[in-house]
Amino acid sequence: MDQWAREAAEEAFIPMRPILRAAQCTVTEHCRVGEAAPQILEVVRACNADLIVMGTHGRGAFLAAIMGSVAARVLSTAPVPVLLVAWHLYQDQHA
Repeated sequence: MDQWAREAAEEAFIPMRPILRAAQCTVTEHCRVGEAAPQILEVVRACNADLIVMGTHGRGAFLAAIMGSVAARVLSTAPVPVLLVAWHLYQDQHA
């Protein structure tokens, strides 16, 4: 995996670590390169995960229909429950 992808993943994980630590959640971070939904589902199956937690960008139904939504694809095909977090709303409330 190239260095840029690792650095981008690390930046994405940073704001979530203290929140998850405070909630006493056991979390395993994974960084993959490729089409997001299939990569997420592959990790879920390989790790025998019992829950997927993912953030949403909050683009709305119209843009999701045009652009596609990783969250929608994972939600419709996941073998385990999926918890979607409206990350932009959380950030607004905790800024």
